[in-house]
Amino acid sequence: MLTQFPIAANAGWTRGRVLERFLRVRNAKLPLAVFLAVGVTRQADRQTLILGALVLVLTYGFIAVYNDITDVAADRLNGRSLPLATGELTERDALILLVFLLASISTLLVFWSSTPAALCVAGVSAVGFAYSAPGLRLSDRGFVGAAVLASAYVATPLVLATTLTNGSLLRSAGIALVALPFAVATSLYKDFGDEKGDESIGKATPLVRYGDRVVLEVAIRLQLIGLAAAALLAILTEHHFGWWLPLGLGSLGLSLALRIRMRPNLVQLHRFMTTGTVVALAVFMA
Repeated sequence: MLTQFPIAANAGWTRGRVLERFLRVRNAKLPLAVFLAVGVTRQADRQTLILGALVLVLTYGFIAVYNDITDVAADRLNGRSLPLATGELTERDALILLVFLLASISTLLVFWSSTPAALCVAGVSAVGFAYSAPGLRLSDRGFVGAAVLASAYVATPLVLATTLTNGSLLRSAGIALVALPFAVATSLYKDFGDEKGDESIGKATPLVRYGDRVVLEVAIRLQLIGLAAAALLAILTEHHFGWWLPLGLGSLGLSLALRIRMRPNLVQLHRFMTTGTVVALAVFMA
């Protein structure tokens, strides 16, 4: 019996890894980091932080699973190691997981009895559905789709954390507006490497429509606009704004390097920096 325990544990770990890849928890890192940064800064209680984090992870996981169901053909052509694309899970498994996630999110919201949380979940779920659903498919709307998706990933956790801690929604809106260029840039970067599969199924992402050079140039300019807006916001609110100087210099250096030669690792580093800048905005301006 004891000899079977390592085998069972290994099988459980493998299934857990498949589930984590399917939920793509890493996709929730930006909204989760923003929510926790603002919540901790504004001294939210432990229950609020835990329930908020769980609801966000499950909600963005729900969106990721639905997106994988609608994009499975493109994901296979792109060679993405997602459980549906690799055949590790079936569409039936995905639908069962969707129902389970919906039930889990609903149970948490009922237990929490938080109207702001329910509204935020409904809003971001609607955006996720509109982004991927056939017939609506905001992902086919060029830069519009990226902007709408980015808004949901930044505004939702920011508004949620601010509302739950009785903060100023006006101030939160100002931070979200400044953070939006960074979030849109991050959203644009996510499709690099998926052009072949997206084009084959007629998915008109910005990369498919305009090419990688144009998209990269737009993302770089958005980041520079965001840095200038962040500096202005810091001055107007009399905050110390030296925190964004290293990010600004790093962004300029990466932008120059990418203009000379576009490399996947530099694109990912630039994406990581835009994510970090949004979190820094949330921390220092909350």
